[in-house]
Amino acid sequence: MEEKELVEMLTKRWEAEWKEKKNERVATLHNRIVDVIAEEKANVDEVIIALEIAHLEALEEKMKMIRKP
Repeated sequence: MEEKELVEMLTKRWEAEWKEKKNERVATLHNRIVDVIAEEKANVDEVIIALEIAHLEALEEKMKMIRKP
């Protein structure tokens, strides 16, 4: 095997390993970003639900006040 062929083979192997590791890092980052977004969305959903409940309770109290003689 010639030196040039050996260098090309090693370079291709290194590039393949580098791409695989890069893809693994990208996938890990992507998964973490998705997790963070899901956590934040859950927090936002909880706040929205709490606000809706508070709104309904306020409406019920106003309706009670209106209905009082």
